[in-house]
Amino acid sequence: MSRVLRRVLIVEDDRALSAALARLALIWCDDVTSVDGVEAARRALANAPPELLLVDLRLPDGSGFDVVEAACATRPLPVIVAMSGQATPEDSFRLAHMGVRGWVTKPFTTEAITRAVETARTQAPPLASIGAWCVGVAPMREVHRVLRWSMVDQAIALSAGNRSRAAQLLHVSRQAMQQVLRARDGAARTRIRSTVR
Repeated sequence: MSRVLRRVLIVEDDRALSAALARLALIWCDDVTSVDGVEAARRALANAPPELLLVDLRLPDGSGFDVVEAACATRPLPVIVAMSGQATPEDSFRLAHMGVRGWVTKPFTTEAITRAVETARTQAPPLASIGAWCVGVAPMREVHRVLRWSMVDQAIALSAGNRSRAAQLLHVSRQAMQQVLRARDGAARTRIRSTVR
């Protein structure tokens, strides 16, 4: 895999493994951040959301599940690959429902983690899981609106701001994408006006 990512975040408390993953990630991009716990990961996610998150499930100050949950709140949503030597089938199921697209069991080879990252980057996120989370929580119309806006934001981020390329990623016309952006901007202005009053 060549330099196709802008930013990678590694959350791993084993220093030797973290350093090895950072060296590998430098092949994919120039901006690699390594942290060793949940709180440091939350700060890194808030400061500079990554395109790729490699996260260990067992961390000294909590669980990798907490990191995944924090990552799922960032925009654009990163591709997440989880790593663990002690995960259960229930852990794997829960991670898949949280949107984790890749998985490697420790110990792993460079080829195994590279393959997991490449596979995760080419898979679509689990839309059925996202939709299932919303039942009873949000009206369907709101879910549609937020999903449209999130997809456009993600496509623009993945295409480095190029709206024509973003429209291609979404398989829509540039005009259709612009219409979604105008609707979102109009809704944001309406919210601001109602807050100011």
